[in-house]
Amino acid sequence: MEPPPALRLSQKDEGEPEVDILIENEACVWVVEAKYRSDVSERTTNNPERDQVLRNLDVGSWYAGVRDFFFSLLVVEERTSSLGRRLLKDYSASRDAILRKLPHRKDGLINLKGIGFLRWSDCDSVLHECASEVGHDDERSAASRAVAWLQTKVWVPEILGTEFRKF
Repeated sequence: MEPPPALRLSQKDEGEPEVDILIENEACVWVVEAKYRSDVSERTTNNPERDQVLRNLDVGSWYAGVRDFFFSLLVVEERTSSLGRRLLKDYSASRDAILRKLPHRKDGLINLKGIGFLRWSDCDSVLHECASEVGHDDERSAASRAVAWLQTKVWVPEILGTEFRKF
């Protein structure tokens, strides 16, 4: 996915972002920024006013074009991404808060339909269900592999209190 060309009018070209998860079909695009033990970045290389969430909203919405666009921040727990939580709260409260920081987006980001948090434990639940319920063998296999990978991750006690949690 490339940034909107008009972005170059106000800053150096930042190049293509690394999108963690992209789910798309004919009607919609969903970009997910995945964080495991870190928070979102406060600035991009070429613009100290452009945080990682804003960049994903801009680039993802541009990529989606006429399709509906959704963005999620995937975290261990909301408290492990305090900056991400604050940015999502600010940006989801008002489209104007986003547009003030994206003057090159003359389309008003009209395709932006949702912004929200997603927890790794949510993914675990969905993938477990997919591993046993979906109709295609290749999809069940992919979900099973993803569940197995998640089970190798241990969420540290600083994040979840005194318990270790393994998926």
